[in-house]
Amino acid sequence: MNRLVAIVCFLCFIVSCGENTAPEILHVTQLANADSSDGPYSVLAMVVDDKEVTSVELRYTVGNQKEVWLDMTRVNGDVWRADIPGQPSGTYISYFVVATDSEQPSEEIPIYPPTDDPDYPFGFYVL
Repeated sequence: MNRLVAIVCFLCFIVSCGENTAPEILHVTQLANADSSDGPYSVLAMVVDDKEVTSVELRYTVGNQKEVWLDMTRVNGDVWRADIPGQPSGTYISYFVVATDSEQPSEEIPIYPPTDDPDYPFGFYVL
């Protein structure tokens, strides 16, 4: 019986030590106000993980419209990119990044993005 308990405890230890953590988003481009409505407005993200990063998404909102999701493309190693298309003058755009790995945990930067806040680091106006 003691041997069985020891085996179960060992297996529980291995499983708990092997827990997967979400990808870590180390950097996201902070866009300044745009001088042109032509776009695109490029966002880069650096994402690392102990597993394979399977997707990185740029999620953005134009004013009070519905959130748009764009798949980011791996540019090089841990760097991903997506382009927000041009928007009309006077538009406020807020955005954030979500990364997911092969075991499905995800991380987003920032956690709760606000809308239309001039001090928000992941938002900009099209002038």
